[in-house]
Amino acid sequence: KNVAIKIGNDILEIEGSVDADDADAHYWINFESQGDLATFAGLPVTQELPSAYKRRYIIDLSSKYPGASIVVQLYKEFVRGKFSGDQ
Repeated sequence: KNVAIKIGNDILEIEGSVDADDADAHYWINFESQGDLATFAGLPVTQELPSAYKRRYIIDLSSKYPGASIVVQLYKEFVRGKFSGDQ
């Protein structure tokens, strides 16, 4: 139902929702609800919304680890986190 990622002193928490009428993003960056998510721990973050109940967050680690990223995918209340990249 949720995932928390900590890089350095920064924390990103992302939560899915079981509510069928709730298609909003639910995340906290450094304990601030719906904070600015253009970057996280100095790394660029992309949000994608393929459909009303699917959401994807991509943290690009390329500046430190070329070709690598952390991907968090949500479908309603289900949350999946994975590392992807060359290594």
